[in-house]
Amino acid sequence: MARRTGHLGTVAEDVAAILADRPKLKLRRSKATYDLPKRVIMAVDKIASAEGIARSDVVAWAIADLLRRYRAGEVDWSECKGPSRSPRTEWKLELPEEWQRT
Repeated sequence: MARRTGHLGTVAEDVAAILADRPKLKLRRSKATYDLPKRVIMAVDKIASAEGIARSDVVAWAIADLLRRYRAGEVDWSECKGPSRSPRTEWKLELPEEWQRT
């Protein structure tokens, strides 16, 4: 890096001073997008509104709870698991009728 000397110091010192005064950028949370039935999205919205919390927090909590139950062997998808038409996955889970797309 080119150095400038004199009563102001070096360029590197000037840049370091400017960067030190800038507010720190927040780390971005990871994001994911999923295809969900409208009824599920509306139910999440309703819970978030009723509880005064963010929709993403409702979904994150629900997924974390599913992961805990799955790891404990408490999740049984045998009755809703069927062949997938997608070449990327072998199986597809059918939601209970009350949550399916309308």
